[in-house]
Amino acid sequence: MRKNVYNLEFESYVTELNIHGYRFYRVENYTDKVVQLHHLIRSFSEVSTQPNSGSHQITGFVNIPENEDVPVFDWGFKGTALDDILLLLSMFTLRDVFVVEETLTEGDVAITADPRQYQWGGILRCSLPYVESAENVSKHRPFKYNCGFEQGICNIYSLIRTEEWRTEIQQRILSVIA
Repeated sequence: MRKNVYNLEFESYVTELNIHGYRFYRVENYTDKVVQLHHLIRSFSEVSTQPNSGSHQITGFVNIPENEDVPVFDWGFKGTALDDILLLLSMFTLRDVFVVEETLTEGDVAITADPRQYQWGGILRCSLPYVESAENVSKHRPFKYNCGFEQGICNIYSLIRTEEWRTEIQQRILSVIA
């Protein structure tokens, strides 16, 4: 199964992310879509942008694994690990990242997420190590790019899925409440 992904900005020159078995890919017209997102500042990189009010854009799609894990967080609905991953991507990419079934059309869905870029979300992104990799760079693009983002998100998600982490967080929450 495949779902459309809204508002996900990939690292420069990274066309695919694999997080906990979910494979995220860029759409064909990715550059045009990213330019149409909300931007607070002018930037010059693989995709140069100007400040604008912007709107939600389908910037990628995700292939869903056959056997999805249950989520770590209690979403109040029958969720999957994808819901957790989308939360992490939202926290580390400055935007509400969400998915919609590929079969739904624009008239079938009412989007209530905020299309604006978060002003302070970049601070979390800076906490992930920047790892340069030349292994997967094509001959036509002699650029190094950040492969630390994908690994960082994978490491965080692997950690929060452990029983030790969940037990420790639960104890800390209970001590604050008491």
